[in-house]
Amino acid sequence: DTVAVLAHETIQLGGYVGEVPSRAIVNVTTMIATIAYMLWVETTVAAVGLVLLVPQIVLLPLMQRIINRLNAAHITEQRALGNEVVACADERRRERRLDILYRLKITIHLWKALMKGLLSLLGHLAPLGILLWGGMMVIEGEATLGIVVAFVAGFQRVEEPVQDLFGLYRRTALAYVHHGLIR
Repeated sequence: DTVAVLAHETIQLGGYVGEVPSRAIVNVTTMIATIAYMLWVETTVAAVGLVLLVPQIVLLPLMQRIINRLNAAHITEQRALGNEVVACADERRRERRLDILYRLKITIHLWKALMKGLLSLLGHLAPLGILLWGGMMVIEGEATLGIVVAFVAGFQRVEEPVQDLFGLYRRTALAYVHHGLIR
């Protein structure tokens, strides 16, 4: 039974290793090229958009640590339940473990939903900031409307690689938890 659990966790870890590095390189390259171009065209507007991306970068690791701890507890409880089933342990203990597993899984899903919602909200701040700051620059005659529209489109184009990198980060953190538990 322990071999089956370890095999399952090892397979998940292997899939991660095969996919993540190449996707990360493509996403980072796309982001760097797009952001460099926007900084070259209009430094101020690009800087405003980049500053509004910082809260996402700060928030993600903080929330992911909580999810990692919950995932580690969930995996540990699954292993303990498996051992109790094999050992024909008391039915009350198994029910209590099942209840703990259920509550942990619900808590993990709630934290993931909260994290996705907050990151999505924060991800939309960059285009909004560009519209506001760029709009003020257009009113003052320091920029054209075309630049503002191009920057909004550019930051929306940057948003996809950013979200994918966040997903890769979450998978990396989970792989780290799996690796630690396998070890």
